[in-house]
Amino acid sequence: MPRKRIFLLFLGLFILLLGSTYAVLDRTGAAHGFALERLSKVLRSKFSLDRTGLDLAEGTLTLEGLEVARPGAAEEEAPMVSVDKVQLGVETNPLGDFINLREVRITGWELNLNLVAGDLPDLSELLALPELAGADPLGKGAPPIVVTESL
Repeated sequence: MPRKRIFLLFLGLFILLLGSTYAVLDRTGAAHGFALERLSKVLRSKFSLDRTGLDLAEGTLTLEGLEVARPGAAEEEAPMVSVDKVQLGVETNPLGDFINLREVRITGWELNLNLVAGDLPDLSELLALPELAGADPLGKGAPPIVVTESL
């Protein structure tokens, strides 16, 4: 078989694999389930997530409509933290640090605190701190975080 034909066959299979991976991750809701599972390991309080998007070419996972409830809050109470959009820049190279965070962009972050009542939540009530303590075994440090259009 000539090299050109082998190369075209390889390229066709690669494009098919890339397209099917995108379809499985984005269209079937696998990215949404992945995001919910990761957030449930980090957040102790109840939370909701409206939509999740994945862009393999850019290497971004987008979370839209994230709301975190105040610990012990009633269902009808306003969420303590509301975020319109979180874009997570992740490493998509499977041979490197796959899914390692490169950057975090937060748009429309709203924090609802009642300072008069003195019910400021403890950070350990919101976050699973032991889970976060071992989150950086290679010592690379936290990714840069950019917050825009927030209250």
